[in-house]
Amino acid sequence: MEVPETGNIADDNTVRGRIFQFKPRQQWSDDSQREVPEDHLYQIHPVVVLRIQPKGRVQIANITSTLKPTVDHRMYVPISAPHWNISGDRPRLSLAGTSQKTIELPKPHSYVKLDSRREVPFEILKEFTHDGSPYQLTKASMAMLWNFVLQAEQGSSIEVSHYWEVQNKVNAAIKKAKKEKKAKKRKEEAKNGKEVKKPKKVKKTKKEKKAKKRKEEAKNGKEVKKPKKVKKTKKEKKAKKRKEEAKNGKEVKKPKKVKKAKKEKKAKKRKEGPKNGKEVKKPLKVKKAKKLRAE
Repeated sequence: MEVPETGNIADDNTVRGRIFQFKPRQQWSDDSQREVPEDHLYQIHPVVVLRIQPKGRVQIANITSTLKPTVDHRMYVPISAPHWNISGDRPRLSLAGTSQKTIELPKPHSYVKLDSRREVPFEILKEFTHDGSPYQLTKASMAMLWNFVLQAEQGSSIEVSHYWEVQNKVNAAIKKAKKEKKAKKRKEEAKNGKEVKKPKKVKKTKKEKKAKKRKEEAKNGKEVKKPKKVKKTKKEKKAKKRKEEAKNGKEVKKPKKVKKAKKEKKAKKRKEGPKNGKEVKKPLKVKKAKKLRAE
């Protein structure tokens, strides 16, 4: 994978998400040396390209394998790797793999530091490789990372729910792009006289079918039957009422406990008896009617 020349990067989307490192300072041009101050702690680490700017410039973020105890750990987003089991629903980024193997960074426990965005000339960077393999984040990960960087700069924390929301949006966009690609392919095949396979129809639920039918009836000026409302139980109504009262700051009454019958209480007591080492009294047997009559 060749790195594009500085003049061509404005149109090169493949640079986004790629991982680079800084060249030695003596290899920089005089203009870059004057513009970019020496910062050994920043420039010793690899960086990921976030955005391409005009005039051969790029926006980057630092990649590190150490977490500073003084910095909020939500400012670090891990890059998932086969040899690193990231626990829970923590947001994570993924590297694009190859057909032969799944790529991971030389240091599996690596993070992108969200508050480290800088703009530099592209000519001071070189491709970060290991055993000849370049590294690049997936498109979905790049979309999430850009969102997280903006959030971090605005001072808001990365919420897990927002992470999944962003991921779902990205997945939906990828699905849409695939659909459009297939549709385009079918059109080209139809032009060339090839037999075109029709896309499989997704089965609709009864609810969706009824909703569609009502729309068509409304268009044709027919009287549309409204869907029947499902009656809620008393329990559901009371629960809904309590929620609304809680929202409005009113004192919420707790639901009354249903008293258990004497029989149930006694049965429960008998069960608890053996646990505590007590002797359990067996319930008295009711004499049959015939015996009573004989007496």
